[in-house]
Amino acid sequence: MILNIDLDFFQREDPMWDWGHSESNFGMSNETLWQIRALGFAHSGGDIVKETNIDSAGVHPSDFLKKLQECGFTFASDIPIVVSNSHLYAYPTCITWMLDGMRFDKILSFDAHHDMGYKPVNTMASLYKRGEIDCADWQYHLLRRHKHLSGFQVYPIWRGLAELGGQGLSHLPSTVKKRFGYDVYSEDLLRRHAAKVTGIYIAKSESWFAPWHDHVVASAVDEMVKTLGARLFKPFMARERLDPLRIRECSLDKINAQVLQLRQTLGRTGT
Repeated sequence: MILNIDLDFFQREDPMWDWGHSESNFGMSNETLWQIRALGFAHSGGDIVKETNIDSAGVHPSDFLKKLQECGFTFASDIPIVVSNSHLYAYPTCITWMLDGMRFDKILSFDAHHDMGYKPVNTMASLYKRGEIDCADWQYHLLRRHKHLSGFQVYPIWRGLAELGGQGLSHLPSTVKKRFGYDVYSEDLLRRHAAKVTGIYIAKSESWFAPWHDHVVASAVDEMVKTLGARLFKPFMARERLDPLRIRECSLDKINAQVLQLRQTLGRTGT
């Protein structure tokens, strides 16, 4: 089994910064993106640090590995752990593991988004033929092409099954949908899915995971590598910490300038 962990699983997502399931950042750096969000909260009287707490998933990052082991998960010796800024490399990583002889028949994902595609199937097929596999559909393409694979999505408690409202997974062909399940995090759910893990993929998802939590998760990843005796590829790099207190002191003129810059980037220069 492959363990897929998106750090946005641990952090609540506020609707005011949900600009669609995209990690392109509209051409902005992650520092700028999060500064705009922080400024928006500051000038609306909110506290972005409180809103982005990492205690609402059901398990804290620092306790995650211990909880898995307590619920019956085991890990292959010399297990590879790949850490990436996003899920952009998840598909080629899994294919590489297969070609290298790693045996797995299931992907267990801890993620706030299902990554089974958000576009019509025909559109995703056309993009795939052009070699375009992205963070939002990598798992769909794996299950579509490899019939022995199944996937299971564990949603964080803070989100529940809200993502599946409306269209949900109705766009998926039945041959894929029947091999993909989902539920909300609980220890009982962990026990039901406990198995031997042969590979771990961790996506930082910087567009969704606030940089002031970097050091907490970096420490958790280091502990995971040490405990499991794992091979780590692309170590978790904590960016310079963005100080929320300093952000709250920014002037209204500064936030207005940032918003204007964003509107120009999006091509909407009206008032």
